This record gives sequence, structure tokens and C-alpha cells, in this order.
Amino acid sequence: MNVEMETELPSRYCISTITCDNFCIGTEVLLYSVLKYNPWFCGDINIVISELSVANRNRLQAIYPVKFIHASADLVKKVDTLRSHFSYLHDIHLRFYSLVSFNLPQYDKVVYLDSDMYCAGDIKALFLSTAPLQACLDGFSYEDRIAPLVAQAGLSLPTSQKRYGKHFENSFNAGVISISPKKLGNFNFQELLNMLDHDAWLSYGESIFTDQMVINRYFEGAISSISSQYNYMIFLGDYLHFVDGIHWQQAKIIHFAGKIKPWNDYDQQALWKSAPHYLPFIHQWREFLHEARSINRAYDQAQRVINQYQWITSGADHQLQALDRLY
Repeated sequence: MNVEMETELPSRYCISTITCDNFCIGTEVLLYSVLKYNPWFCGDINIVISELSVANRNRLQAIYPVKFIHASADLVKKVDTLRSHFSYLHDIHLRFYSLVSFNLPQYDKVVYLDSDMYCAGDIKALFLSTAPLQACLDGFSYEDRIAPLVAQAGLSLPTSQKRYGKHFENSFNAGVISISPKKLGNFNFQELLNMLDHDAWLSYGESIFTDQMVINRYFEGAISSISSQYNYMIFLGDYLHFVDGIHWQQAKIIHFAGKIKPWNDYDQQALWKSAPHYLPFIHQWREFLHEARSINRAYDQAQRVINQYQWITSGADHQLQALDRLY
């Protein structure tokens, strides 16, 4: 990050996310992994919910004393109105509730995280930065940046000049956002919500985006870029590697942006054929889920060590025949 950093955590800081019963398993892994790699964290964790079962509330509170909060009546009403007029929003309307993260003035720093990600390292820098607002560049911006590299090879890459209903110099992914509420200047939360009015939404044109479109349009020119280490979107892996020089092993946050989610069961052959780069990340996510739900971790770990010892001594590796080799 090329921004000024504080040396001490702010006195009041929090993580904010949204969830529902269908996404709660993702939130569970998110929280567990954040705390695993960030033992210094002792701030609040605010989870915006619409409806959430008692069982899922208990799962999350077993990880950390989270706070469940609700979107304001005005936000809920505006979202419900949009949902009734635009069918494509019916199943993704809860994404708009991330806007609640911009209405937490009691904190010095709010870090919003999507629930379809896991933490893979220390993210303290997100809380120490003094920038008013930070996020990672989105796929559109990475298309712009990687197009010249493709052109050097005599090939071409179509780029999307118009995004979120207009032209942007830079646009950002809404999965990770670092917010300093007191430094947002003339920010007005009601004005942000007014962008969800039916006529305003209609004027943006057709789009599959929700909160990301609103945030990019409202805060245009006011968002500073975060290193893609803090929002490593798997489907953009090569973009991030060739543009930013960031390899997945350097990532602090792994983001399952897009349709493929680690809690879904996929045909393994089909997944290997169409999206093999997702496999190690899905495996790691499921490891975290197993750890988070382990009743007797010491026993589980010991059993796995014994199983591996038996595999080593069995000579199973010698029995596996190589079909060919790379030259």
C-alpha cells in the first residue's frame, strides 16, 4: 500500500460483513481464518443480517462475540422496491446491505469483508492506513492494465470502457473496503441510499452489479487503491500476477468472487476440467471449516499425523506409476 500508516491500532475499529443462512458457512470460515492469522484483533465484528437461524447465530458467536445488526428501515425499503422491479436482483439483493458499513460513525476504522473469502495472513495494514477509503481494483481496471502486455505479444484483449453505467478512470471491487468514517469529508449516508431510488437505478442502465455499482458511482475519485494481496480474486489470478507481481502465495485474503463457491459440491472431473485453479483454494477453505468445527482438535491432528505416518511407511508413493514426464 502506498499510503501513510499509523503505528498503533485505532481505539475503535471493527470488521463488518453481511450474511444469511445460505452464506453463513462462508462467514464462519471468514471469521475463523481472520482470527487465526490476526491474534492481535480485539475489535468489534458486526454482521448485518436479514434473517438468520438460531443455530447459525450460535455457530458464529462460538467463534467470536459478534454483534448482529440490521439494515435501516429506509435501506430495506429501497432494496425491496428495487427487487420488486428488477428480477435479476431477487436472489442477490442482500449485497446492498454492505452499505451499512458506511453508516458506522462510532468507529475510527471499519473494514468491510465479503463472506465468500478467507484470510491467509496478517491484515493489520487495513486497520492502520490513514486513507479515507480504500479498495482493490476490479476486473475492469485490471483489463485496462493487462491489455498492453497482451498487445506486446501481437494479440488483443477486449476491454470494457463503460462500467457501472458510465466511464471510469479506475473502478474497484467491493469485497474488501477499508473505511475511515471521520475522514469521508462531506459524505452523506442518505445521499448514498438515494442512489437506490427506482428512477436513479433505472438511469444506470443494465448491470449485474449491486453494491459495487453504487459504491463506485458515489465515491468516484475518492477511493485509494489497495494491493491485490488484500483481495486476491481467484478468477483474476493471472491478471494480478502479471500486472501487480502478486502470486497467490503472497495473498492476505483469498476471494471466491464469481459463481464458484467453496461450500458448493461440484463434480470433481468437471471442476478439474473447467476451473482447476480453484482446487487448492477450495481445499484450503474446507480445511478451515474443518478446524472451525472440530470439537477435539488435538485428537483430529494426532489422527491425521498417524494416517500420514502409515502412508509413508506403507510405500504408497512407490506404488504410484508415472505415465509421462514434462520436458
